[in-house]
Amino acid sequence: MSTALLFDLDGTLVDSVADLAESLNAALSQNQLLNVTVEQVATWVGNGTRVLVQRALGSMDAEDHLEQVLADFTSHYAKSSHKASIPLRGAIEALEWAYGEGIPMAVVTNKPEAFAFDVLKAQDLEGFFPVVIGGDTCSTNKPDPEPLQEAMKRLGVTEAIMVGDSKTDVASGKNAGLPVFAVEGGYNHGLPISDSNPDVVLLSLKQLPQAWQQWQQVEAI
Repeated sequence: MSTALLFDLDGTLVDSVADLAESLNAALSQNQLLNVTVEQVATWVGNGTRVLVQRALGSMDAEDHLEQVLADFTSHYAKSSHKASIPLRGAIEALEWAYGEGIPMAVVTNKPEAFAFDVLKAQDLEGFFPVVIGGDTCSTNKPDPEPLQEAMKRLGVTEAIMVGDSKTDVASGKNAGLPVFAVEGGYNHGLPISDSNPDVVLLSLKQLPQAWQQWQQVEAI
Protein backbone atom coordinates (compact mmCIF):
# COMPACT_ATOMS: atom_id res chain seq x y z
CA MET A 1 0.00 0.00 0.00
CA SER A 2 1.37 3.41 -0.98
CA THR A 3 2.10 6.15 1.51
CA ALA A 4 0.25 9.33 0.51
CA LEU A 5 1.26 12.97 0.85
CA LEU A 6 -1.37 15.28 2.36
CA PHE A 7 -0.56 18.92 1.63
CA ASP A 8 -1.82 22.04 3.29
CA LEU A 9 -2.48 24.78 0.72
CA ASP A 10 -1.90 28.35 1.92
CA GLY A 11 1.69 28.88 3.00
CA THR A 12 2.70 25.36 2.02
CA LEU A 13 2.02 25.10 -1.71
CA VAL A 14 0.89 28.62 -2.53
CA ASP A 15 1.66 32.12 -1.27
CA SER A 16 -1.90 33.43 -1.31
CA VAL A 17 -1.76 36.15 1.30
CA ALA A 18 -1.85 39.08 -1.16
CA ASP A 19 -5.17 37.95 -2.65
CA LEU A 20 -6.59 37.27 0.80
CA ALA A 21 -5.54 40.73 1.97
CA GLU A 22 -7.05 42.37 -1.11
CA SER A 23 -10.45 40.73 -0.56
CA LEU A 24 -10.33 41.33 3.18
CA ASN A 25 -9.57 45.03 2.73
CA ALA A 26 -12.35 45.35 0.17
CA ALA A 27 -14.77 43.92 2.74
CA LEU A 28 -13.44 46.14 5.52
CA SER A 29 -13.70 49.25 3.34
CA GLN A 30 -17.24 48.28 2.39
CA ASN A 31 -18.07 48.42 6.10
CA GLN A 32 -16.21 51.69 6.75
CA LEU A 33 -13.44 49.91 8.69
CA LEU A 34 -9.69 50.38 8.60
CA ASN A 35 -7.63 48.37 6.15
CA VAL A 36 -4.97 45.90 7.31
CA THR A 37 -1.54 45.07 5.94
CA VAL A 38 -0.41 42.00 4.04
CA GLU A 39 2.00 41.32 6.89
CA GLN A 40 -0.85 41.26 9.40
CA VAL A 41 -2.94 38.96 7.24
CA ALA A 42 -0.01 36.53 6.96
CA THR A 43 -0.13 36.04 10.73
CA TRP A 44 -3.89 35.41 10.73
CA VAL A 45 -4.09 32.74 8.00
CA GLY A 46 -4.47 29.04 8.70
CA ASN A 47 -7.72 28.44 10.55
CA GLY A 48 -10.31 29.20 7.90
CA THR A 49 -12.05 32.31 6.62
CA ARG A 50 -14.20 32.97 9.68
CA VAL A 51 -11.18 32.99 11.99
CA LEU A 52 -9.26 35.16 9.51
CA VAL A 53 -12.01 37.78 9.60
CA GLN A 54 -12.36 37.44 13.39
CA ARG A 55 -8.65 38.14 13.84
CA ALA A 56 -8.80 41.16 11.55
CA LEU A 57 -11.77 42.63 13.40
CA GLY A 58 -10.24 41.78 16.76
CA SER A 59 -7.23 43.91 15.86
CA MET A 60 -9.50 46.96 15.69
CA ASP A 61 -12.12 46.07 18.33
CA ALA A 62 -14.82 45.66 15.70
CA GLU A 63 -15.96 42.07 16.33
CA ASP A 64 -19.62 43.09 16.18
CA HIS A 65 -19.21 43.46 12.39
CA LEU A 66 -18.21 39.80 11.96
CA GLU A 67 -21.14 38.37 10.04
CA GLN A 68 -21.39 41.23 7.54
CA VAL A 69 -17.65 41.51 6.93
CA LEU A 70 -17.41 37.73 6.57
CA ALA A 71 -20.18 37.73 3.99
CA ASP A 72 -18.57 40.59 2.09
CA PHE A 73 -15.13 38.96 2.24
CA THR A 74 -16.56 35.69 0.93
CA SER A 75 -18.24 37.55 -1.93
CA HIS A 76 -15.05 39.40 -2.92
CA TYR A 77 -12.81 36.34 -2.62
CA ALA A 78 -15.20 34.25 -4.70
CA LYS A 79 -14.66 36.76 -7.54
CA SER A 80 -10.88 36.83 -7.14
CA SER A 81 -8.74 35.82 -10.10
CA HIS A 82 -6.01 34.75 -7.62
CA LYS A 83 -3.45 36.38 -9.91
CA ALA A 84 -1.42 37.64 -6.95
CA SER A 85 -1.09 34.12 -5.56
CA ILE A 86 2.01 32.17 -6.61
CA PRO A 87 3.36 28.66 -6.03
CA LEU A 88 5.96 28.65 -3.27
CA ARG A 89 9.59 27.79 -3.94
CA GLY A 90 10.02 24.15 -4.80
CA ALA A 91 6.28 23.40 -4.85
CA ILE A 92 5.92 22.58 -8.54
CA GLU A 93 9.13 20.54 -8.59
CA ALA A 94 8.01 18.57 -5.52
CA LEU A 95 4.57 17.87 -6.98
CA GLU A 96 6.03 16.79 -10.32
CA TRP A 97 8.44 14.47 -8.51
CA ALA A 98 5.67 12.91 -6.38
CA TYR A 99 3.38 12.53 -9.38
CA GLY A 100 6.15 10.85 -11.34
CA GLU A 101 6.76 8.47 -8.45
CA GLY A 102 3.09 7.54 -8.35
CA ILE A 103 2.64 8.87 -4.81
CA PRO A 104 -1.05 9.56 -4.00
CA MET A 105 -1.62 13.21 -3.10
CA ALA A 106 -4.39 15.28 -1.58
CA VAL A 107 -4.84 18.85 -0.38
CA VAL A 108 -6.22 19.24 3.14
CA THR A 109 -6.91 22.88 3.96
CA ASN A 110 -9.11 24.92 6.27
CA LYS A 111 -9.96 27.15 3.30
CA PRO A 112 -13.48 26.44 1.97
CA GLU A 113 -13.38 23.67 -0.61
CA ALA A 114 -14.61 25.79 -3.52
CA PHE A 115 -11.95 28.43 -2.84
CA ALA A 116 -9.27 25.73 -2.60
CA PHE A 117 -10.24 24.43 -6.05
CA ASP A 118 -10.18 27.99 -7.42
CA VAL A 119 -6.65 28.61 -6.12
CA LEU A 120 -5.36 25.28 -7.40
CA LYS A 121 -6.91 25.87 -10.81
CA ALA A 122 -5.46 29.39 -11.04
CA GLN A 123 -1.99 27.94 -10.42
CA ASP A 124 -2.49 24.95 -12.76
CA LEU A 125 -2.04 22.59 -9.81
CA GLU A 126 -5.43 20.89 -9.74
CA GLY A 127 -4.25 17.98 -11.88
CA PHE A 128 -1.96 16.75 -9.12
CA PHE A 129 -4.78 16.26 -6.64
CA PRO A 130 -7.61 13.77 -7.11
CA VAL A 131 -8.76 14.66 -3.59
CA VAL A 132 -9.24 18.13 -2.08
CA ILE A 133 -10.58 18.48 1.45
CA GLY A 134 -11.65 21.98 2.43
CA GLY A 135 -12.70 23.59 5.65
CA ASP A 136 -16.34 22.86 4.88
CA THR A 137 -15.91 19.32 3.55
CA CYS A 138 -16.05 17.60 6.93
CA SER A 139 -17.82 18.38 10.18
CA THR A 140 -14.54 19.62 11.70
CA ASN A 141 -11.40 21.45 10.59
CA LYS A 142 -7.71 20.94 11.27
CA PRO A 143 -6.30 20.44 13.90
CA ASP A 144 -9.00 17.78 14.26
CA PRO A 145 -7.85 14.59 12.50
CA GLU A 146 -11.12 14.07 10.60
CA PRO A 147 -10.13 16.02 7.42
CA LEU A 148 -6.88 14.04 7.12
CA GLN A 149 -8.67 10.77 7.74
CA GLU A 150 -11.26 11.65 5.10
CA ALA A 151 -8.51 12.44 2.59
CA MET A 152 -6.86 9.09 3.24
CA LYS A 153 -10.20 7.31 2.89
CA ARG A 154 -10.87 8.94 -0.48
CA LEU A 155 -7.33 8.16 -1.68
CA GLY A 156 -7.72 4.56 -0.55
CA VAL A 157 -4.59 4.56 1.64
CA THR A 158 -3.85 3.68 5.25
CA GLU A 159 -0.53 5.51 5.52
CA ALA A 160 0.27 9.16 4.84
CA ILE A 161 2.56 12.04 5.69
CA MET A 162 1.14 15.49 6.45
CA VAL A 163 3.03 18.33 4.78
CA GLY A 164 2.24 21.79 6.16
CA ASP A 165 3.59 25.07 7.39
CA SER A 166 1.78 25.82 10.65
CA LYS A 167 1.26 24.54 14.15
CA THR A 168 -2.28 23.67 13.08
CA ASP A 169 -0.91 21.34 10.41
CA VAL A 170 1.51 19.74 12.87
CA ALA A 171 -1.24 19.22 15.42
CA SER A 172 -3.64 17.76 12.86
CA GLY A 173 -1.03 15.32 11.67
CA LYS A 174 -0.16 14.23 15.19
CA ASN A 175 -3.84 13.93 16.12
CA ALA A 176 -4.29 11.62 13.13
CA GLY A 177 -1.25 9.57 14.14
CA LEU A 178 0.72 10.65 11.06
CA PRO A 179 4.29 11.86 10.63
CA VAL A 180 4.52 15.56 9.78
CA PHE A 181 6.93 17.34 7.43
CA ALA A 182 6.79 21.09 8.13
CA VAL A 183 7.99 23.80 5.76
CA GLU A 184 9.68 26.88 7.19
CA GLY A 185 8.63 30.37 6.21
CA GLY A 186 4.91 29.80 5.82
CA TYR A 187 1.97 31.17 7.75
CA ASN A 188 2.65 30.13 11.34
CA HIS A 189 1.48 33.23 13.20
CA GLY A 190 5.05 34.59 13.29
CA LEU A 191 6.43 31.59 15.22
CA PRO A 192 9.22 29.20 14.16
CA ILE A 193 7.66 25.98 12.90
CA SER A 194 10.31 23.98 14.76
CA ASP A 195 8.60 25.05 18.02
CA SER A 196 5.70 22.75 17.11
CA ASN A 197 8.00 19.70 16.98
CA PRO A 198 7.24 18.28 13.53
CA ASP A 199 9.03 15.08 12.57
CA VAL A 200 10.96 16.80 9.78
CA VAL A 201 11.59 20.50 9.06
CA LEU A 202 12.06 21.50 5.42
CA LEU A 203 13.64 24.78 4.36
CA SER A 204 11.43 24.56 1.26
CA LEU A 205 9.55 21.90 -0.68
CA LYS A 206 12.69 21.43 -2.78
CA GLN A 207 13.85 19.21 0.08
CA LEU A 208 10.75 17.02 0.02
CA PRO A 209 12.07 14.26 -2.30
CA GLN A 210 15.19 13.74 -0.19
CA ALA A 211 13.25 13.91 3.07
CA TRP A 212 10.73 11.39 1.72
CA GLN A 213 13.42 8.95 0.68
CA GLN A 214 15.21 9.23 4.00
CA TRP A 215 11.97 8.73 5.91
CA GLN A 216 11.10 5.64 3.89
CA GLN A 217 14.54 4.20 4.63
CA VAL A 218 14.12 4.80 8.37
CA GLU A 219 10.65 3.28 8.37
CA ALA A 220 11.98 0.20 6.57
CA ILE A 221 14.55 -0.52 9.32
